[in-house]
Amino acid sequence: MTIEVVDPDFRQAISLIDAGDCNGLAALLDAQPRLLAETVPVADDAAGAYFANPKLIWFVAENPVRNDTLPANISAVVETLAAAARRHGVAGLKADLDYTLALVASGRVARESGVQDALIETLTRVGANPNGAVNAALGHREMAAAECLLRCGAEMTVQLAAGLGRKGDVERLAVGAERDALQEALSVAAVNGVAGVVPVLIAQGADPSRFNPAHLHAHSTPLHQAVDSGSLATVQALVEAGASIEARDKLFDGDALS
Repeated sequence: MTIEVVDPDFRQAISLIDAGDCNGLAALLDAQPRLLAETVPVADDAAGAYFANPKLIWFVAENPVRNDTLPANISAVVETLAAAARRHGVAGLKADLDYTLALVASGRVARESGVQDALIETLTRVGANPNGAVNAALGHREMAAAECLLRCGAEMTVQLAAGLGRKGDVERLAVGAERDALQEALSVAAVNGVAGVVPVLIAQGADPSRFNPAHLHAHSTPLHQAVDSGSLATVQALVEAGASIEARDKLFDGDALS
């Protein structure tokens, strides 16, 4: 994907990020600290709503895909950006770090480039909240990222346990859990094809025919997502529990079979 950046200073900064040039980036940021606080002016919104009005640090995630690769020292680039932001007293750094972490946790390029864990660890070390990126990882089947977020301090919830297939934790956390949490956990299990926890969640009150929550493909039901996951066992578990096979996807207007 091509993202046409209008401002030449931002273009230079993004090129330095892509090249892993920490020294050049630090020098540019000290000369142009506005780059740390302003949103990047782009010529169009081809990347979609989730990357609208991006901040410079978001580009370390390579999500959306621009180059299909990341430099091996991209974690050092994050440290350079965070240090410069603190040096220049940039407001809103915490929110920028949190959003960048969610982009890293939900994108394939960081994983395929072998730097996802290092990026997650670095972002949390410099101030990002690991809990804030869990939904992004679970909703995009980035389970290695979810495991790393857990190691970095994310709370074990019934939703996270469901995605990771930790049945014992699901059984423990589902008892007395709020209905919405149980429903989210069922959606997570469906998205990630985790059949073993489906009966546990439904027994505690999750509805197999209810549409998924906003951050977990709300246009579809758990059964749609189980089909998409490729897990026959998860599809069977949902159907056996009474999931509607006739419910139609709100975006694509297809039932689970189609």
